[in-house]
Amino acid sequence: MSVGASLDVLMAQLQIQMERLEALLVTSPLRQGDAETVASRIVAGLRARDITTTLYVPASSARSDEAARETTSPALRDQTRNLDASSRTFTPAQAGTPQLARTLIASPGTVVVAAAPGVLEDPSALFLAAAADAVLLVVQARRTTRADLTRARVEIEAAGGRLVGAVLRE
Repeated sequence: MSVGASLDVLMAQLQIQMERLEALLVTSPLRQGDAETVASRIVAGLRARDITTTLYVPASSARSDEAARETTSPALRDQTRNLDASSRTFTPAQAGTPQLARTLIASPGTVVVAAAPGVLEDPSALFLAAAADAVLLVVQARRTTRADLTRARVEIEAAGGRLVGAVLRE
């Protein structure tokens, strides 16, 4: 199954869960670039189903919007072109405590999808994980080690986050 097809299946499952969820955190064990791509795709899919969403991405992202668009497929570029208006950035300091993290992703009447830095690299991701209703891990095929994945899961759960699944990226 291709990454696009697996993300479509995931989005259909998330649509069902989003009736009960208000905040989804998308993160990875180490790097954040893939988490941003997956979070953008999820937001585009939810919006296509008329679910009001806001996307939060780390301000310290190494990838600019233009670079991100250049590395995505034309279909995904078309879907994410309209995300900029409601896309918001955050700094690690804004999510630096559990209380701040809750405030950051609280948005009544809106589903918040937040892309976070890697949980093993930035402790603010764990605060966001605890504040979110669900956490989705993005894992790189042939790059993410089993030890990193296990450690990320343990840290998310120890912080009080609810891990609901993973997306495998090639």
